[in-house]
Order: sequence, then C-alpha cells, then structure tokens
Amino acid sequence: MRLFLLCFLFFVLFFNVLGLKAETLVEGVVAIVLTDKSKPGQEVLFFSDLERYRLFFKPLAEVLAHENEAALKEGEGLKESLRWMIAQKFFKKEALRFGLKRPTEQEIEIQLEVIRQRFSDEEDFQNALKQAGLTDKALKKEVFDFLWVEKLIKERIREFIFISPKEVVKYYLDHLTNFSGSPFEEFEAEIEQILSKQKEELKKSAYLNRIKEKGEIKIMFDGGRPF
Repeated sequence: MRLFLLCFLFFVLFFNVLGLKAETLVEGVVAIVLTDKSKPGQEVLFFSDLERYRLFFKPLAEVLAHENEAALKEGEGLKESLRWMIAQKFFKKEALRFGLKRPTEQEIEIQLEVIRQRFSDEEDFQNALKQAGLTDKALKKEVFDFLWVEKLIKERIREFIFISPKEVVKYYLDHLTNFSGSPFEEFEAEIEQILSKQKEELKKSAYLNRIKEKGEIKIMFDGGRPF
C-alpha cells in the first residue's frame, strides 16, 4: 500500500514539475484521507471519485446550474465535490462507530432507481457507469455507503433540529421583499424548511470539523491548500 501511494505521489509531482495543472490530468490523486490518526488505513481519492459524485449523487438542481463541463473540472466545482467525498469518509466512520442500522436491500434498490431516473434511458445510465469506471455492483456499494451516512445525518443531526415560531416570523419579516407582500401563512412551511436546512448545514459542518481533528487530510492539488 505504501509503495502504491508513493507511485501515485511521484506521478502527481512529475506533472507538477512539467508545469501541468492537476485538473488537466485524465486521472490522478486529489487527496489522501486518514479518518483516525491512531489507526492505519489511509484512503486515496481520485479525480474519478469526484466524477462519480457528480454523475450519481450530486443534487440535480446543482448539476443543472453548472452545465459547463469545464467549470465542473476546476475551481469551486472540483473543490465542492472533494469536500463532499471527504465528508462521506468521516461520516461513514461515525456510522460504523455508532453501530447504526445498515441500509436494507429494499432501501438500496429504491435509491438505485432514483439514480436511474437521472438519466434519459438505460443506455445513458450504462454509459455513465462506464464513464465513472463503475460496475452495477460497485455502484450498489457506493449507494450503501451514501444511505448509511444519510442515516447518521438523520439520527445524529436532523432529529435534533427545532425551528421556533419566532424564528419563522423573523425570517419572513427580514425577507419581506422575497415574498412580494403575500400573507405569512402562504410561506410558513417553506420558511421552516429553509431554516431547517440552514441549521442542518451548520450542525453538519460543526460535527465534521470535530471529527476531522482526529484524522488527517492531504490535498494533492491546488498547491495542497486546505479549503
């Protein structure tokens, strides 16, 4: 394993010496993640891992908002995908630590069907699998991990979020222009959903920062700068 990592590190450094950007490579290492410094077991993340996130797991609304392929392969698009992949690794370790109930076969099949609906037909779906270097079995494993992390988020974060009526009213009054003067009751449920999502993201970020302190992350592009 150590030899394997050294080979890839040499590969990346070699192209850096030539003055080529990591983003221009067909494949390469983007990060090395150790979720627990007290235990061996580094995981290597490749550019192809980020492509799998975009194809199968990234919310469709965000995909459609970034239709320019070049933008997805560099800058914020690339960093956003890497943040998600790193978070998945740390949250999966937490799901294992808490012994959360594993996703059932039925739950996995339902999510696989949701993923298939992202594509125009079966041929399009199979082409995406080839593009990502995945088999049906490998995608099923990734869906298992995705759902397991979702259970962690639900049980350790989402179920502890409470939005008070005061918070809803304040948001409405602070954003009156967004609601075109329509009655508060028309937007109450929508505002509560917005506030819940905001709190979830804040709690997820705080949780992730805590557990990342136990591990180590080496970014292999963008000058190795954390983000």
